[in-house]
Amino acid sequence: MRAQDGVRMASIASELDSLIKKFRSSNNDLRGLREQITELQKPTTHHPRHAKIVKQEDWDGLVEIRGASKALHDALVGSWNCGHQGHLGHTVKLFVETHRVSGEIRMNLAIVCRSQTNDAVKSTLVQLEVRSQNLAWHLDPRRREPYDLDAFGGRRNAGFWDRELPRQSQRLGSFQGQSSAEYGPSNGVRWEGSSNSGLSNDICRQLTQQLEANCLGHLDFQTDEVFRHSFYPAKKNSYGDSRPSDRRPVTIDEVLDESLGDFLSTIDRLKLARSMVSAVLKFHSTPWLRDFWRLRDLAFFRGGQDEEVSEALRSLHVGIEVAQRQFDSMDGVQDSSDMQNLSWPTEDELIRYGINNLTLHSLGVALLQIDRWTRVSPGDVVAVRKMASRSSSLGPRYRELTQKCLRCDFGFGSDLTQWRLQRAVYENVVETLEAMISSLDLTED
Repeated sequence: MRAQDGVRMASIASELDSLIKKFRSSNNDLRGLREQITELQKPTTHHPRHAKIVKQEDWDGLVEIRGASKALHDALVGSWNCGHQGHLGHTVKLFVETHRVSGEIRMNLAIVCRSQTNDAVKSTLVQLEVRSQNLAWHLDPRRREPYDLDAFGGRRNAGFWDRELPRQSQRLGSFQGQSSAEYGPSNGVRWEGSSNSGLSNDICRQLTQQLEANCLGHLDFQTDEVFRHSFYPAKKNSYGDSRPSDRRPVTIDEVLDESLGDFLSTIDRLKLARSMVSAVLKFHSTPWLRDFWRLRDLAFFRGGQDEEVSEALRSLHVGIEVAQRQFDSMDGVQDSSDMQNLSWPTEDELIRYGINNLTLHSLGVALLQIDRWTRVSPGDVVAVRKMASRSSSLGPRYRELTQKCLRCDFGFGSDLTQWRLQRAVYENVVETLEAMISSLDLTED
């Protein structure tokens, strides 16, 4: 009799667990519906048409943005020097909000310098604007063929710049007002600072302590193409009323914590999802965003609870770390992705689970977590697929685009460096999210 009672209790417990899961799923769906109803019931606020900010990126410029960001990473890592003995390390944060303006790519950086004071580690943040130009394109516009490029402009361009700046090992080059012989022959990375730049071979000081100049200087960098990166002090209030240094950095997976559960509404989550897709399309196949990435790899600077989410998301960023090194030495220069011990899926695992593109799989997992508002491991493919097959709190269209990303099901192969697949992702994911946001956000014209 006791054995029968035990079996009966185990069966009842299993049924209760199943009912609880269904209840939680239904409750999540109900929450989404309530938020959508609340948004629809809000009074419409009319804004002048000229005040509307068009945030939809032109996907044609994604290849150029990716190439410029890759070249910027390599230039910073290849030229970085710091003469401050108290600096323990430096983190470079690149904001996702990047634009192509008049033939140049405009990016915003935040450089964090860590130093130790007594027993405490202090961080100092400096924000900069970077304007990157592909010099070959400016000399000969006919060479501007983004759709013929491999990942981030991998096509070899023979011509003037190959002769002028031969590809060699990366080190600090000559500065304005100083002969190149003082620092060695012409090389792949060359810095020119302002006339009052001070210690010429201290890039850290150049970029973080000379903020009164109009232009701090520029880095010329050559791989297969030549980029010039010009550095400027950041414009005031470029990311809301408070500067990033006045805010707290929050990784995206931290936002999923229960304590922050009320921070994002349905529209906010859709906007966050749109920003995540934008980050992938801009920085995939570059050192800024590895193929197997997670939500903790992206962060934003958050102010108070009253801050508009759209403003907070403007500071969404990826980051790399450049290690401290001494002058005239290349030892110690590496980015954080090389130092992290990650469990990458094997080729057999990718085939077994039908993961055609690891970057888009990671994006699908990120979209799923934003939908379910819970953390999910990208490596737990079975759990991910089960969760993705259930109804979505953000609607059937969101569920469909999540599944498309997980399976790389866009009809143009699995190579994200090909522009046809990039355009398919843009049209099927970004434009769908834009339409969903517009249907709920009555503040838009």
